[in-house]
Amino acid sequence: MTLDPHTKALLDRLAADAAPPIRKTGLADARAALKSLTMELDRPDTPGVTSARRTVQGRDGMVPVTAHRPDGVERPPVAVYLHGGGWVRGDAEMYDRFCRYLARAANCLVLNVDYRLAPEHPYPAGLADAYDVVRWAAESGDELNADGARLAVLGDSAGGNFAAAIAHMAADDGVALTVQGLLYPATDLRPESDDLYLSRRTFDDLYYFLDLDRLHWYVDAYLGDADVAFDPCVSPTLAEDLSKVAPAFVLTAGCDILRDEGDAYADKLRAAGVAVEHRRVDGVVHAFMSFSKAIPLALEAQAWTADQLRRALHPRATDGRRPARSKAGLPDKPNA
Repeated sequence: MTLDPHTKALLDRLAADAAPPIRKTGLADARAALKSLTMELDRPDTPGVTSARRTVQGRDGMVPVTAHRPDGVERPPVAVYLHGGGWVRGDAEMYDRFCRYLARAANCLVLNVDYRLAPEHPYPAGLADAYDVVRWAAESGDELNADGARLAVLGDSAGGNFAAAIAHMAADDGVALTVQGLLYPATDLRPESDDLYLSRRTFDDLYYFLDLDRLHWYVDAYLGDADVAFDPCVSPTLAEDLSKVAPAFVLTAGCDILRDEGDAYADKLRAAGVAVEHRRVDGVVHAFMSFSKAIPLALEAQAWTADQLRRALHPRATDGRRPARSKAGLPDKPNA
């Protein structure tokens, strides 16, 4: 697949920097490097949003959350955002500008969760934090001055893995989710997955931003025990019954080792009778939405994400309207 020219320019720049493999980099340095790149290349800030940091009581202690509220919107619906970073890197601050954009564009209160990271806090710590915030949001509409009955959970990469798992957990627990948003999610963490998905072999090169060596390092740090990977809360594609989970929107990147498992998961949801909107963005790599100052397609993907949130959380505002067509680079259907 041909790379988008803007994406290729960024990848060439990163390759020229010749950063050492993550296994040879100290964890603190690896986290700082990703944060620096994201903060440099993330979208401009969005006006008309009020942000405040707070904590939510989780099962294991207080979970830091940043609440982004669109100005002038009474009792907005709620979206819980779970950041990417391979369960090991990333933090809420890196995603605040994107979450502020989602709050304004989708007219919803966005709760950006700073869940615990591995390897200091391996599975299920981060997932527990994320799910506890989702459950709290569903039950705390008055405290939030928001409508917890209209509730979304979404995330990218590792956060997309959490969002998919939480959709199953919520269905089992009777927590009503309006929609789940999965942005280039990891859905199958089993060791044999490298042989199951062609994209894992096709794009197994650090030039494409995420290779198998880095993915395996992330998964090992997150899980500790490889057998845990067979739990549907870790590999959502292994869930026996998908029919009860919330409607979904799924976005995958054409040159991403996780592309095929994300595409396959969208197909599996649809086959189970779940309403699914699915877009594959060709020519881009894993995590491209975090580099929107360098990759214009990232801004279009962010706009598509906001539109999916808005349509799901404000259904009466879109009744009777024809679906908006995506801009160039976001095909109506994923490629075969």
